[in-house]
Amino acid sequence: MPTPLSHPPLLVLCHHAEDQATLLTMPLRELFSGGELFTTLGRDDLRYVHAKERGACATVARWLQRHPDGVVVFNGANVFRAWPALRLLLLANGKYRNRQVAYWREGATILRDMTGLEGPSRLRRMGRRLRFAVVRRLLTNNRTWHVVNSKQCKQLILYLFGIGADRIYVSGSTTNVQACPTGDRFHERPDIRVCMAGDLYHHKGYDLFARIAAEFRACNGRELRYTWYGGNPDWIEQVRKRLFVNGGLDERVTYAGYMRPLVDAMVHDDIFLLTSREESFGVAALEALACDLPVFCFDSVGIAEILPDEFVCSDRADMIDKLRHYLGRMTEYPSGCFRAIAMRQSPEGRYGEAWKRLFARMATKG
Repeated sequence: MPTPLSHPPLLVLCHHAEDQATLLTMPLRELFSGGELFTTLGRDDLRYVHAKERGACATVARWLQRHPDGVVVFNGANVFRAWPALRLLLLANGKYRNRQVAYWREGATILRDMTGLEGPSRLRRMGRRLRFAVVRRLLTNNRTWHVVNSKQCKQLILYLFGIGADRIYVSGSTTNVQACPTGDRFHERPDIRVCMAGDLYHHKGYDLFARIAAEFRACNGRELRYTWYGGNPDWIEQVRKRLFVNGGLDERVTYAGYMRPLVDAMVHDDIFLLTSREESFGVAALEALACDLPVFCFDSVGIAEILPDEFVCSDRADMIDKLRHYLGRMTEYPSGCFRAIAMRQSPEGRYGEAWKRLFARMATKG
């Protein structure tokens, strides 16, 4: 187990209870608690608060009183979409004026929604713009720093908040690589198993995944089988109807629903296709790398920044071409080479170094 990173007193605010947040808090847990839930540690210097739960404001106020040198971490864009979290932000800024970190892990769709650029109605968009104006004001000061998952996300935050680049740290993401089983890419199965994981939203690219499955059926005499992990039964049924009944696509994708833990399912696959149009990084893709699976992605997602060029694609046709090229020479990639990419994102590697630099900067600023 890695040694947790030393840190000032931290309070992490999220829009989910910690035992339900899963991927939202896993990187922070790997860094600060060795993978343990914050709420089970019983430590006051490392607290987790569900922003929507009853009594959250009082809990945060008491913690801020006890730790005037503490740092509040707002975990993700969605925490700012909850009015209780906005009250907590006002409290932290107006009365106690603690240092704070906005930790951004989202792609462009969620950020556009948060800022009011998108929404189901004009009234909703106006309300979101008003709320974002308040959030922007409270996160644009000399007590606030930002951590982002990718350089692309950094550019979005620079644009939205109009702050200096020296206040943003690019961390990537991390996972417990040692806990991920290693797959065997050199097996002699007659089929090749391709997978993707995520909620069944359009920006996750479930339609692209299905179209690739319809277009790319076999290679070198081996059939390709496709599996999508994620999505509740209602969503899965809607997607099946839209793609296969109305869309005319062959039903070549298995929608397996949520799998816990996901790595225990992915380890039996051969390839991970990140068909998301705008993923800020992609923890599931990082877990696939940890299982020693190659990951193919588009150049519009954050994990492209750590992958070799032959796995970064410009469009669907390019992804199929690069996938075919890889399958023709897959034995040239030695065992463990993809897992090594995930290892470089460890708490001792790129991910931890970004937070170390941030805390050092905070210490020099007082």
